[in-house]
Amino acid sequence: MSTSTGAHSVKVDEVRQRIYLKLEGLMSDEEVTRAADEFIAALSKMKPGFVVINDITRLKVLTQASTLEVKRASEAAVAKGLSVSVRVVGDCPTANMQFNRNAASVGYATATASSVEEAEQISRRVGWSDRLLDEEAARQKQRG
Repeated sequence: MSTSTGAHSVKVDEVRQRIYLKLEGLMSDEEVTRAADEFIAALSKMKPGFVVINDITRLKVLTQASTLEVKRASEAAVAKGLSVSVRVVGDCPTANMQFNRNAASVGYATATASSVEEAEQISRRVGWSDRLLDEEAARQKQRG
């Protein structure tokens, strides 16, 4: 019987080339594995230069086994061409510290924000997403 009070969601924005990952509560190892699997599946819709917005504002501390699942998902994102991961942080400094260690060990760029809106602003500054949006808007305009 699982004692997980955690939840996750993975949403993909193919036009902006962003994955929105939300992890919250006290997640069981099984829940973290499911989240990692869904995240890795979502990578198939991304192109090199994509951004991850990872909302951990309500996440509690992860177990050692769960941090290995986070590392597995992060390594897959780096292999796919992750440009930056923008983490929305909350009141649990330990969870944020766990993700900082992961970023350092896997070797990807990370930034922090206090809201998803701020994270989106940061992700637009990396440039790739805005260029993609401009190109898509031009294509749609040509199609009429």
